[in-house]
Amino acid sequence: MPRRVAGDHVDVCVVGSGFAGLAAAERLTAEGASVLVLDAGGDVGTSPSPAPSVQVHGDADFDVEDNRVIALGGTSAKWNGVASRLEPAVLAEWPLPAGALDPYLAQAEAWLGVSGAPAATGSEPARRSTLLPATTTLLPHHLPSLEPFAPVVVPFAFVDGGPRRLLVHDLPRVLAAGVDLRTATWVRSVRPAGRRRPAEVHGLDATGQPCVVRARRVILAVGVVEAVRILATSASTGRSRLLGTGINAHPRRRTTVRRAPELMGLRGVLRSYRIGDEFAARGLGRVLLDVNYMEATPMIDVTVEQRVVVGNRLRLGADGGLVAELWLDGRDHATVAAADALITDVAAVLPGAGPTGAIVTRWFHPAGGCPMAATEAAGVVDHDGQVFGAPGVYVAGAATFPTAGAGNPTLTIVAMALRLADHIGTLA
Repeated sequence: MPRRVAGDHVDVCVVGSGFAGLAAAERLTAEGASVLVLDAGGDVGTSPSPAPSVQVHGDADFDVEDNRVIALGGTSAKWNGVASRLEPAVLAEWPLPAGALDPYLAQAEAWLGVSGAPAATGSEPARRSTLLPATTTLLPHHLPSLEPFAPVVVPFAFVDGGPRRLLVHDLPRVLAAGVDLRTATWVRSVRPAGRRRPAEVHGLDATGQPCVVRARRVILAVGVVEAVRILATSASTGRSRLLGTGINAHPRRRTTVRRAPELMGLRGVLRSYRIGDEFAARGLGRVLLDVNYMEATPMIDVTVEQRVVVGNRLRLGADGGLVAELWLDGRDHATVAAADALITDVAAVLPGAGPTGAIVTRWFHPAGGCPMAATEAAGVVDHDGQVFGAPGVYVAGAATFPTAGAGNPTLTIVAMALRLADHIGTLA
């Protein structure tokens, strides 16, 4: 794609500076496109105007606002050790051509600082990181009672005592590559491209004044809530009856246990992927089991796959706010109950663990709302992220996931964004 810049006319306008936005922007710039990234976050992570509130109805106690951060880099933190590929059975459900994502998963591993290796049955799907920092000292042989779960080490890589954050560690590199960034810009709607006109992004600038950016292509690389909001408020893109449907997330069940004297000083997380296959074989949702000795007080975590159903949806309310319907179905309740039983069973075989504390839930990784599908009758975007019926408008990120499994979505988000960037780069 030839580079073309003229004021607020660019080749590609990317809305959002999280994993999907920065990965796509960097790739497109390297291919010669002029790219402008818009983000509502300011230099101190604040929004120029209040975000519409979200009213939540249903028995899924998902705190939408807790997972909705409007700031440069979004909620993005690079926990390298958990940036693994989705379960193969999950990707098989997606309307992607066979093998289409494979090269981009490898590129995403490089972008995120992890490396690939062939998968083994019941182990981490298709990647083992070479990063085993000194902070990871707990290894499977320290907990032989977990052998039936085929545990693998989750190799965390820390920077200054915490995760890598896009704002600090990646945004400067992306800007140095030639990507333009405009902060404190609140995007309200998009208009698809026409035969003789570019697509348009309408919003409010840092002073609260209306602004318009014209681009040959627009990528909405924002979170689930913002992707649905922008498309729903855009006259030409909010007509799909499936817009906002299939919202889901990962409820993580957690309890604490005692640390045995012989495990003092050991630090790390052991994860079981095999248990997810066993749950699926029982007709339950997939899960990931983490035995977490990173902190002084150990924890047992089970991350649960929520079933994707059309009735779990996000829509515009009559007052312009957002309304979410989030329910757990029968399989979800059964999976959570089985997850709690698993926690009790694991605690019983850990050395010195004793009785567990109360099991608490926190939700992570919202997905859906703009589901990918083979046809407009079945989804909101096609397998390239193009919004059906909206030329030049694309969605990137977990909002397009038709299903999500139980794994961390970061690697797949980056892989899909790189694939989208290459697709756009081939267009005239």
